[in-house]
Amino acid sequence: MAHRRRTRLSSNLSSDSGLDSNCSASSSSLSLSNSRKYFIKDASEDLERDYTIVMRIKIVVANSRNDEWVELVTVENRNESLGIHINLEKGLKLTLANWKGTYAAAETNFQTMFEPGKWIHLVFNVGTVTEGNRSTKTLSAFIDCCRVWDVGLSVDRRVNKIRKEKFLCLTVGSVSPLQQGGRQGPEVRTNDVFFLGNCCFTLQDIVLDYLLDSKTLTQPNLVTPRVNLRRLGDKISDLSSYCLSLVRLVSGDGITGLAHLSSMLVLKHYISEENQSSYFNLQFLISSKVIQSLLDCLVSLCRDSKPLPMSDITQLLTLIPPTPSFLTSLLHTCVLLCPPHLLYLSSPSPHLPGSPSPVPTSTTQSAYLEQVHAKEVVDVSSIIPNTDLISEEIGRLEIANEVNEISSNFNLEYLETEEDIVGDWEVVANTECVSSSSSLPTTHSLNCSTPLLSSIFSTLLTGYTLLSDNDSRDLLSPNTLFPFISHPSPDIHSPALCLLGLTLKRGSPPTLHHFLFQDSPQLVTGLLQPHQTSQQLVESVLSLLHGHKININIPFEFQRLAPPSINLPMSCLLLPILHSSMTEVSLCHNLLSHTHELAANLPPLLASLVTHGLPQTLLSLLVTLGDNPGESSDMCGIFESDLLLDDIHNILRLVVVCYIDQTQTKYETILDLLFMCAGLTQAGVVGEVAGHNVRVTLCLLVEESLYTLQKAISSYTIFKPSHYLDTDTDFVDRTFESFKPEEVKPGSQLASQTILLARFNQLCKFGVNFVTSQEESGCLVSEEIGLASSLYSMMIDLECGVSRKKAGDPLVKGLQDGSSLAGVLLITLLQSTMGRKKRTELVRRLDALPSSVVVLKKLFPSPAQRESFRLCIMSLVSQTVLMDPVDSELVTRFYGKMLTVSLFPDGPGQVEVEDQVRHNTYGPWEAERNRCRVVMVERRDKIGTSRVELANRFTGEVVATHDLLSKESLEKVRKEMCEFHESGGVLRRMVDNQTHPLGVWHCKDLEPRSLVLENVTGTSGIFTRLRKGHVGLHKQRYFKEGHKHLCELVPRHFSQLVESEVVGDISLSDRLGGLDQVQCVEPVHQVTATDRRQGELVLSTSKVFFVGEVSWSSTFNTMEAVCKRRYQLQDIALEFFLSSGEAHLVVFSSMSTRALVISILTRSNVPSQVKSANLPVTTKLWRQGHLTNFQYLMELNRLAGRTLNDLMQYPVFPWVLADYTSPHLNLTLPNTFRSLRKPIAVQKEGSCGKYRQNYSILAADGSGLGGLMGPYHYASHYSNTGIVLHFLVRLPPFTGEFVKFQDGNFDLPDRSFHKLATSWLMASEVSASDVKELIPQLFYLPELFVNNEGFNLGRRQNGDEVSDVDMPVWAQDPRTFVKIHRQALESPIVRQELSHWIDLVFGFKQTGQEAVDAVNVFHPATYPTNQTMEMDELESRARQTMIETYGQTPLQLFSSAHPLPLAELVSQERSNSPPPLPVVRTVTGMAWGSYVGAPGQPAPTVVWQQNQGVTVTNLVRMENNEVFGVPSRSVLIGKYNTGHCLGQINTGLQFMCGQLLTWGHSDLALHCHGGKVGEEKQLTGSIFPWDQPVCGAAHPRVLTVWLGHQSGIVTVYPLTHTKHGPVLSHPTRLHGHTAQVTTICLCPEFGVAVSACEDGSLASWDLHSLQLLHHVTLQPSHVHLPLHVAISAKSGDVAVAQGESVTLFTINLYKVVKCSTGEKVTVIAFSNQEEGVSTNCVAVGLQSGLVKLYSSLDLLHLRDISGTPNSPITALVYSEDSQNLAIATQDGVVTIMEKSGNRGLNRTPKYVTLQ
Repeated sequence: MAHRRRTRLSSNLSSDSGLDSNCSASSSSLSLSNSRKYFIKDASEDLERDYTIVMRIKIVVANSRNDEWVELVTVENRNESLGIHINLEKGLKLTLANWKGTYAAAETNFQTMFEPGKWIHLVFNVGTVTEGNRSTKTLSAFIDCCRVWDVGLSVDRRVNKIRKEKFLCLTVGSVSPLQQGGRQGPEVRTNDVFFLGNCCFTLQDIVLDYLLDSKTLTQPNLVTPRVNLRRLGDKISDLSSYCLSLVRLVSGDGITGLAHLSSMLVLKHYISEENQSSYFNLQFLISSKVIQSLLDCLVSLCRDSKPLPMSDITQLLTLIPPTPSFLTSLLHTCVLLCPPHLLYLSSPSPHLPGSPSPVPTSTTQSAYLEQVHAKEVVDVSSIIPNTDLISEEIGRLEIANEVNEISSNFNLEYLETEEDIVGDWEVVANTECVSSSSSLPTTHSLNCSTPLLSSIFSTLLTGYTLLSDNDSRDLLSPNTLFPFISHPSPDIHSPALCLLGLTLKRGSPPTLHHFLFQDSPQLVTGLLQPHQTSQQLVESVLSLLHGHKININIPFEFQRLAPPSINLPMSCLLLPILHSSMTEVSLCHNLLSHTHELAANLPPLLASLVTHGLPQTLLSLLVTLGDNPGESSDMCGIFESDLLLDDIHNILRLVVVCYIDQTQTKYETILDLLFMCAGLTQAGVVGEVAGHNVRVTLCLLVEESLYTLQKAISSYTIFKPSHYLDTDTDFVDRTFESFKPEEVKPGSQLASQTILLARFNQLCKFGVNFVTSQEESGCLVSEEIGLASSLYSMMIDLECGVSRKKAGDPLVKGLQDGSSLAGVLLITLLQSTMGRKKRTELVRRLDALPSSVVVLKKLFPSPAQRESFRLCIMSLVSQTVLMDPVDSELVTRFYGKMLTVSLFPDGPGQVEVEDQVRHNTYGPWEAERNRCRVVMVERRDKIGTSRVELANRFTGEVVATHDLLSKESLEKVRKEMCEFHESGGVLRRMVDNQTHPLGVWHCKDLEPRSLVLENVTGTSGIFTRLRKGHVGLHKQRYFKEGHKHLCELVPRHFSQLVESEVVGDISLSDRLGGLDQVQCVEPVHQVTATDRRQGELVLSTSKVFFVGEVSWSSTFNTMEAVCKRRYQLQDIALEFFLSSGEAHLVVFSSMSTRALVISILTRSNVPSQVKSANLPVTTKLWRQGHLTNFQYLMELNRLAGRTLNDLMQYPVFPWVLADYTSPHLNLTLPNTFRSLRKPIAVQKEGSCGKYRQNYSILAADGSGLGGLMGPYHYASHYSNTGIVLHFLVRLPPFTGEFVKFQDGNFDLPDRSFHKLATSWLMASEVSASDVKELIPQLFYLPELFVNNEGFNLGRRQNGDEVSDVDMPVWAQDPRTFVKIHRQALESPIVRQELSHWIDLVFGFKQTGQEAVDAVNVFHPATYPTNQTMEMDELESRARQTMIETYGQTPLQLFSSAHPLPLAELVSQERSNSPPPLPVVRTVTGMAWGSYVGAPGQPAPTVVWQQNQGVTVTNLVRMENNEVFGVPSRSVLIGKYNTGHCLGQINTGLQFMCGQLLTWGHSDLALHCHGGKVGEEKQLTGSIFPWDQPVCGAAHPRVLTVWLGHQSGIVTVYPLTHTKHGPVLSHPTRLHGHTAQVTTICLCPEFGVAVSACEDGSLASWDLHSLQLLHHVTLQPSHVHLPLHVAISAKSGDVAVAQGESVTLFTINLYKVVKCSTGEKVTVIAFSNQEEGVSTNCVAVGLQSGLVKLYSSLDLLHLRDISGTPNSPITALVYSEDSQNLAIATQDGVVTIMEKSGNRGLNRTPKYVTLQ
């Protein structure tokens, strides 16, 4: 519908407002009693164009005067006035009047058309058809989208020669003043009246206007999405296809294309809150499964890497309300979208400080897994292109640790600067496999699916949050979320974690227990480990831990009065994000602070974190921070990571505080932590900065441990931590106090004082050994010096003595090895980088002791230690010059004091000094340090192993789930594609059924303009049917003026709908409807006369299919035979003969392939030859006169391998006539005929010499290809492709083939087939190269002589235009010629001589010396016996070209002379006296035949007459010469026991399963009865009571039943005969008539059915495809006379009787002739003798009981037959042999007549009346 801007009119406009041709009127409510008149200028004169009126009315008051016509709309111009009226009781009325006063009216009679009290949507399409001086107005009325009326009115039109101003007057309401003033009818109001010129609304336009309240008319530029589908109500089922087309759900690129997605995304406008009908629309879309289709489409497009409109997708998904089924579908969609490598869960080992990070999954592995899952069947070799690369990848993973260790020894800078210059060393590498081991794998599917997955997961999470607890309980499986948790994108793994938390929170206790029992949290921990932490991820983990949403940017404060509920099993998820969060300092700081706050107040949480490796994680983070400290700040050069170090220290100190004085297990945890730190301080384990951080951390932890233990043991402060440990703040105190009294002490978890004292001693020794473990004491960090100083001060203080009160303190008494430890510390401090002043203070403190020498002996028990101490003091003495006098004097004095004999008995310097002074416990401490390192690695590996096992277990479940969903998805897509494929066939059939010229969707502009010969026939084997189609030529130069438009291709009706095929991945079995078993599938070619199509031949257990551009199928039971055929002289083809009369030539690749197919068909009992293929029997039948010459020649051609499907092997027929110039043709004279004893080229006497000379020359030459293959008389052949196309050039589709054969041109005009006489002369005597014989069509197809398509065949040299073929003088038209030609072929002279021609073509004169003697040798390339000679490639190609061009000689059928026909029969035919009435006045010798009533035959006599007690309305002829009578409202159904046989009445033929199918019963169903008397069976359900059958037809050779209805519909039921009786399948309804069907005739011989109806229309249909072939109307629509139709089974002609007239049509419904009978005809029939030997008659039964016979050639009256009662004849039929005529009259009498003195072949036929 083309939108135009239409002027909106208000109700107060004046009556003379000027408008354009598209206008509208509107008011809130306009009463029809107050009419409004609008003038439209420049309108088309006399309303001669289409227009549409759209309006809404409301019947306000329905009074007692409802049977009053109310004027609704009137459209007037100067000459005509058209009015539309409404009536509550009768409906609608259309009136039409002209300027002469002529008036016409038509009205409906429906009582429920209008409903008072509601607004009604009306659309009127008005059209004009002009014929001469008559103008017909057509009206189509629609009420609320329902078509209610179609009508037409005609009046005389006025032709104005004087041009006047054009105008149009549109009146809404009453025009008559009387009705305006005194209206008595119902009160009607109108609103929104639109007049649209040059427009015709389609049903889709009407539905759209109805739903949009005409907004597209008032605002044509507005594209509104507000379609209110609810308004359709119960009509939605009928209009669903139009509703769906409004949102364009079906597109050209298939089910899952981008256009399909775009169409569905429009749905967001229909279900948005702004749409008032959103709820209804949503329910409609859900019920129609459009939402699921959208998800499937997204999966398909994402897999194909198509760009997606993510914003539109997200908007649409968020508009869909969450339901359990929708959320489940979303999750399943996510699983299908998940990148394949993520399905294989990877859970690396936990972080261990000082160990390499786990190597992520490589890109190669990801790509490998992606390819595996991308194919249903995997060829491993196709996805592993280089096994060496895979091995290299595996090796790289195994030696990753070694590479990290030794990589620093190599300088690889040259790779960056000289990567393109490799010198003598050439490296060839697959760069696609090279990837960075440090980066995450980025696969193709990962990049494509991430945005879509993010959108769907967001929708899924939101929907699940809004879902009620009951609906969401156990809705989603937690295990299904694991692949998405491992997804690298935070937009996916973060909502997946949140969804996991909600799933566990709302899940049932068994679900939660199962989740925890499987150690699923550990798996999730491993899945999170590779991720780069983002705020989304951190908040998701904290939300999962807390059970509610957490904002990490808001500081967390623990509320003691309302402590949070923590999900302890999920605490392990904190560890991986703690480690990975270090890349964002603020985020990491907030997370560490949050963790510290929780752990400090919730001991169970701290215990859980420590158990899962919190210390190891923090140390690993600490080491990582050291390796990547970040940028230094502007102030003092402090790194950003320093803030994080403080956070880590605080948490570790918290662990120490909470664990140091607890049970032994917890204490060992602290020891493990300390030893782990000590191990990291070893050289080379970590980097320099990281090592510094660890040493600082360890010092703080040792001090914190000693300080905490001191407070737990003693009330005195003996150990004073260094200033690096902040003990002044409330950090430790608050944590300690809140933890100890409330949590620890009540649980009695504190260790005993003795144990605590032992721990204190142990930690003191640990601190001393750690400080002394550094390889160079001078490199101690400040914190280490502080630790050493604190320990030294505590021990010296104890040596100096304490007060009596302190002496009893347990800590003072329990300190062990204080002196030795202090000595080691003193030497270490003196050797460190401690300042000179502080070292002096150490000396001063020793000097101040009362007995310093005694103390020194305790501090340094070994001489080596004393010597080391002396050297340290001496080093300090050497610096006295830099000291002040007091310190200098102190140091000097102390050095002298210590040089005593008691300390140095052998004197100073006599003992070898140790490199590093260590305590005697250092060795065990070092061993323990190393052991702890090994233990930690083993523990890490054990956890890693368990994680791998856990991941593998869950991987199996995840992959199984994915595979199951993929399988279901693929199966669903397969079914949808199959349904789409099947629906496409249904749509194509529907379109074909409704777009033919009689269909409701017909468009004349889209109708093919040419007629082409169909490659379809019936059981007769004769191709005579033409169908509408394209001519096959696409250039205008091929056509004459007036026909050039025929070259244009006409688009097909609904081409986008019917031509869109989604075969794609549909399997062959699915395309064929699903096959249980396929025995064979072979690639083949199907050869037709005009094409060679590639395809596949499929054999199932009971059926054969050809699948190609044009497909066909047949069951084994319906195949007459499968015969071997040659193709291009190779024995590699089969021809399938079907019971429908079709024949298909299929060419295989080899003989072995064909043999395989033959063996399968043979096992299935498919005959290898047709039943008439017995050559001796066939010849005998011909000799006895049971076969005509035409039938015999067709059979010989078929037996010789000739077929109508191959132009190279086309059936060959002889020239029979030699006289084409005489004005009168005498078929009794031998000179009229050619000599059948000679080849066509030597018909003239003396012409044999030149051909014999040619043969002798070639035989003597012996050179060239001719010499190799033998001599010949003729270089061409009598039958080849060129010859066939030469005769058929005027008949498409052969015209296109001829042009291609002639290299894009027609033949030279003088050489073309333009005159029969010329063609005869050229072939018989003039041309030495033109030796062509004829083709069968010249004996039955007159259309080949007529240039109906206007081809430009050129002009001959004499100036004559070549168009139609010039007929001989004795044939007035082509139809008469083929009738005469056929009779000439069947003449006694030809019958006597035909055997000699058969000897030449099919017999013993075909080859050998007999052929040489008969001058009958053709080019050797045309003989199959010459194809075995060995030739080189050039000769072979040349021979192949000859085969394709020259033609092919038929197979030799006879090795001896062909027998002559029986002499007595020929003599009898010659002795027959000429008939008194000639068949054609210009021809002598044509036969009428021997049927009952034929001219020249005795008058018919009555041989049997009997009253049947019921009126017989149909007489059915059987092939076994039986006749059955059938009463009204019934048809005879049944079948024959064998196939059709030519030439005789088969005595073994039986009619089986005969039953009557009846209608008109009280249950409105079809019944059948037969067999036992009174036995009846219902075959169908109720047929519509308003459309009951009125006539029917069936045939034993047709497996369908045809019924005609009152409405004009023809119903076709497929019929199956079973042992339980007949079964009718789902019918097909044919729409072609608009009035009651009166007659249906079936003709399986030509594969057509003809139906006629009361309005005079006649239609022919294809019996198998049920498509309309042709149609014609015999009388005007206002005359209703019943039609009586008959089809000739021999010629296909159609005879139609109407009233007193009889009209003869060809099978293509071309009118031949018409005559009058002088009396009303009640029935009509054809005689049934073969064409050529007879000129059949048309028998008509009259109202008076008389039978009249007319010639089937020209309806010449032959004779009248009487003898029946004086009652109207109801049925008549000739018997199968036409020797009897059965007549039924209305009084119930059946009469059988025959020729006088002749009882036929079977005497009087058997007759039975079935009731």
